[in-house]
Amino acid sequence: MKKLKDMKIYIVETNEDSCKKLKENFNDFSNVQIIHEDIKSFYNKHKNEIECLVSPANSYGHMGGGYDAALSDILGWDFQLKVQNYIKTNFYGEQGVATSFIIKTDIPNLSLIHTPTMQSPSIILDDMIVYYCMRSTLICALKNDINCIVIPVFGGSCGNVPPSISSKRLKDAYVQILNNEN
Repeated sequence: MKKLKDMKIYIVETNEDSCKKLKENFNDFSNVQIIHEDIKSFYNKHKNEIECLVSPANSYGHMGGGYDAALSDILGWDFQLKVQNYIKTNFYGEQGVATSFIIKTDIPNLSLIHTPTMQSPSIILDDMIVYYCMRSTLICALKNDINCIVIPVFGGSCGNVPPSISSKRLKDAYVQILNNEN
């Protein structure tokens, strides 16, 4: 299995304060880059190296708002039906919060990891969800030998988790895996 330090990780975020906090938290990890840019622009510039995008959608696979809407623009608006069908087939219609699965997209050599941050659009009251989403995403990527991944700030916009907390939770999940690899 791939090692976390060998995976190229882009955390893409449009909020300047969030990017600042992320850079402070991930400063010591050379394989993690914090990108202050919208996901569509970043993907278009780096699509030849990116192997996996991550959706922080909800438990039902609705990908029509915010970051997920941008992913739908990239992947095609019918792709959410593929995600929803996977959820219906494998999770009886509702994927648990902070669980992850990987699914091939219609774009060659590009997969999507779906990791819901919430059951349905709402404020996240327990910021540990951010930690578990990041941890679950990274484990899924490692198990599937992903070399280059783009990850959102879980709990960001709709979840309303403050940047100082979300950035720390993302880092804590990263470090937990890093410190426990064989």
